[in-house]
Amino acid sequence: MPAICRRSFACLWVLVLALVLAGCYEDEAEVTINADGSGSFVQTILISEQMVVAMMSEDESMGVSSDAPFDVSREELEAKLGDAGKITAFETEDLDDGSMRITVQGTFQDAAVFFGSEYALDSLQLGVEATEDGQAEVIWVAQDESSQNGPSLDQLYGMAKGLKIVRAVNLPSAPVAELGEVVGNRIEWAMDLSDRVALESTKAMIEASDDGVLVASFDPVGIDFGVVEEMPVVEHEASGQDQPAKAAAPVDTSGMEVVINTVGWTRYVTLNENAFAQDHTLSLDMELKWPEGSRPIAVYPATLTSLNDDLGNNLVREVDNTFGQNRSEIWEHSDTQMIRLDADGPDRDARALLGLSGEVRVVTQVNLEAASLDNPTSLVGKAKVGNTTLDGMGFKIKAIKDMSLELTFNEGVEATEVIESLTATLPNGSVVESNGWGGWANNMNYSFPEDVSGMKNLTVNVLTGETVVAVPFSLEKIELP
Repeated sequence: MPAICRRSFACLWVLVLALVLAGCYEDEAEVTINADGSGSFVQTILISEQMVVAMMSEDESMGVSSDAPFDVSREELEAKLGDAGKITAFETEDLDDGSMRITVQGTFQDAAVFFGSEYALDSLQLGVEATEDGQAEVIWVAQDESSQNGPSLDQLYGMAKGLKIVRAVNLPSAPVAELGEVVGNRIEWAMDLSDRVALESTKAMIEASDDGVLVASFDPVGIDFGVVEEMPVVEHEASGQDQPAKAAAPVDTSGMEVVINTVGWTRYVTLNENAFAQDHTLSLDMELKWPEGSRPIAVYPATLTSLNDDLGNNLVREVDNTFGQNRSEIWEHSDTQMIRLDADGPDRDARALLGLSGEVRVVTQVNLEAASLDNPTSLVGKAKVGNTTLDGMGFKIKAIKDMSLELTFNEGVEATEVIESLTATLPNGSVVESNGWGGWANNMNYSFPEDVSGMKNLTVNVLTGETVVAVPFSLEKIELP
């Protein structure tokens, strides 16, 4: 069975935890989807004694009581599952070797609703999506985090060997596998960091940009997993992912310019033949400027189209390693916007950089829709909320509790990039607006200044389209010291 992992936040969180604790963490889960859309699931998590002790020590250092170091309860999991299913068994067991085992079992009646729940997306990291040709796809859910490179392979090797995550899905029809192994209607795959080859592959996948891993496709035999809809836009998709393959943005004529301030690079010397070789990196620090009173709304990562050294080496990276992969809002009081772009480093003997050119895609106008949802508490855990725009983005309400609201979108839709604002109408008729947020990619928790658990209406001001212009930058020659 191949070892796999993509840009999954849960995978990355577990990896970091394993690095810190150098302990063992195993997570195995199996989901069964019946032909009528009902099904069952079981998840087993094994945590080593070393990890348990370290987690207890960390809690104690923070002044937290730590009788249960792995802070999870049946009630918490039931809240994550919501109305999407039922947990039929929950057991924690202290084993003789000091490790802890947690087992969760449950059932569901509607597979589409279950795979839209917080439990499926966050705990199992699994999703099922409909395709335009009537098929369905099993997705190993991924998030789009920062593009900054993580620890080197030599830092990872020997520290995360105890990390293993296994997933299996029993489908109503035979799957066509992209990853893993198929036996009958069952698809199974794993991420196992037990050797250097698997670790190198996993590191590369985590640091790549991806919306998730397609595991397998299958015939849903009548189960409705919904229709994946494109979000309407003006010049550019509002999903948060810049796609240069689409039609180019119009050339800017509004007086904006990109100024290149500094160019710097790092060189690495490999002293140990067993060490993981580092790529030389060149960084361009640039500044987007605009006329007074013409502040744009946001910028996308800069695109480098041409750059060579004077020895003929192409320095444009095939993989976009721009610092900050996503759409960045421009602060309302800003006079300029700083931008950083990475490229390959020049040859050691090079004396100049030649033919530098590229563009920065700038958002100058947005289209917003005020999506009004009555009785939002009844929509918690539902696969659809009854608004065409929001349902097309995979918008779901995960939880409403006290002064917070948890939301999720389809993979690839950045919550902070499509939600302009949230307002809640309370039982007494007063209206309050969200005053903060936290979370990751398409999963967000929004805070309010008052208790909104009994809200009568939620209005989501959502981005449905935007106008993007391209601001070019170029330099014919940069002398190197």
